[in-house]
Amino acid sequence: MKDLDKSYKILVADYEKATRDYFYMILSSYGYICYTTDDGNEAISLAKAEKPDIIFLDLFLLKVSGFEVCKKLKSDSETYSIPIIIVTKANEHDLKIRCLESGANDFILKPIDPLEIKIKAQNYINLKKYNEIETKNLLLSQTIKLVEKAKKEWESIVDCLNDIIVLVDQQNIILRINKRLSELMETDFSNILGKRFQDVLKEGFFTYEISDSGDIELYHVSGRYFNYNIYYIRDFNQSNKTVAVIVLQDITNIKRLTKKLENSKKMLENKHSELKKAYSELKSAQSQIIQQEKMASIGQLAAGITHEINNPTGYIMSNLNTL
Repeated sequence: MKDLDKSYKILVADYEKATRDYFYMILSSYGYICYTTDDGNEAISLAKAEKPDIIFLDLFLLKVSGFEVCKKLKSDSETYSIPIIIVTKANEHDLKIRCLESGANDFILKPIDPLEIKIKAQNYINLKKYNEIETKNLLLSQTIKLVEKAKKEWESIVDCLNDIIVLVDQQNIILRINKRLSELMETDFSNILGKRFQDVLKEGFFTYEISDSGDIELYHVSGRYFNYNIYYIRDFNQSNKTVAVIVLQDITNIKRLTKKLENSKKMLENKHSELKKAYSELKSAQSQIIQQEKMASIGQLAAGITHEINNPTGYIMSNLNTL
């Protein structure tokens, strides 16, 4: 039975073929994917290409020594985190110090004990798992903090609105609300959550009516008017169900402006009627003045004609007796 997941990789770089084969046999039996080489440059290339989880490194290799391989791997951002276990026959203190200075993490002495290989491999794999879990936990913790921050920011934004926002389930039970509703009802959130939306409206002294446009309008005793809107979304806790977002849009200012406009319209209509009446009267008076002027002109004309007729007639009449 395999001890570990086969996805874990181990690189063995050793000058002796027998040692490489021995490592390969032991590590493969525990379920590891094993790469082997006797060349220092190839060891560096394999480490960069395969990203092994552990490297067993002999100090004596072809082309490049184990010390140089260790230094290059530890100075490279792609491979610096890979644990390197030095495989050596020497047990001198100075040599170990030099290996540690090169970046090595641990040692295995030849002749190799298969149990020691197993334990060291397991320990470093477990350490990697622990580090991965720690990293995931850190990322998760950071994500949770960001979500909490975004949640608080969103709640602050929603609570600033004059509109009422209510989340209800399929039975019209209130799941969440913004601050506006509790302010109007002068009560705490806890006294509203878990109740039916219709009951809360009744308790909060809301009345409703259908406007001329067909919209549902709610009136609160505080003098506020709200336009009723509802939107259906998927329930994120139960994907096969839906929840409803009810938005009561505050239209109080719009209603007041509309009323002012209606009053202004009526005033304009009254002014228009008055102006129309005055214009009609003015037109009638103008017509009368024109008629009077015409009559006066006719009178003057008649008087002139009469005068012209009276002059010769008077002359004739005064001389008629003499004749």
